[in-house]
Amino acid sequence: MTEKHGIIVTPAPAFQVAQPIWPDGREMERNLLVEFRAGFERPEAGPVILRLTGASLYRVFVNGAFAGHGPARAGHGFYRLDELDLAPHLRAGGNEVAIEVAGYNANSFYLLDQPSFLQAEIVAGGQVVAATGENGFAARIRHDRVQKVQRFSFQRPFSEVWTLPGPPSEPSRCTSVAAKPLAPRRVPYSAFEIRRPVVHPFEGEVEKGELPDPVWKTGR
Repeated sequence: MTEKHGIIVTPAPAFQVAQPIWPDGREMERNLLVEFRAGFERPEAGPVILRLTGASLYRVFVNGAFAGHGPARAGHGFYRLDELDLAPHLRAGGNEVAIEVAGYNANSFYLLDQPSFLQAEIVAGGQVVAATGENGFAARIRHDRVQKVQRFSFQRPFSEVWTLPGPPSEPSRCTSVAAKPLAPRRVPYSAFEIRRPVVHPFEGEVEKGELPDPVWKTGR
């Protein structure tokens, strides 16, 4: 940030090379979960930053460990750019970043109805080592989270149903989509502190039973 005439000016958010992408022709499809992966070598010195935004939601894993989620909320048609410091999650040598993006394309009290996309780049030692629309990120459509599910209310986009173990992920060819107006984050990042249980009251086992037919009821 800089100060000009007594006013704090926030630099306009921007990517160096990353482009917004999504599986070809599917950016308007509802309830699609896509995983983007990129590998890179940790530099000997300097920060390692993951710069990203997307729709509807993303969560980030570094070497299999959860590292963050977003993006922060913005007005319709604008997308806040997040910057995550990956250094605390890295190891010497090769590292892998996985970004899971849920594209809902459904309006709700929780999220806006906007086309799905991811725009992300990894900057290590001042150099972009992976970027969407350029090089480094491979995409797969996840089928272990069921796409066609019931929507119970307007509170959230869809109920969440998983098949475990699920069908294998499907490699997907991505293409660039329309450029996205970016906005600064302007709110603090979550700390994701682990809260331990105060007491362990009891434990037990869960057994799979017979599903009713139908699984849910609609109408009155």
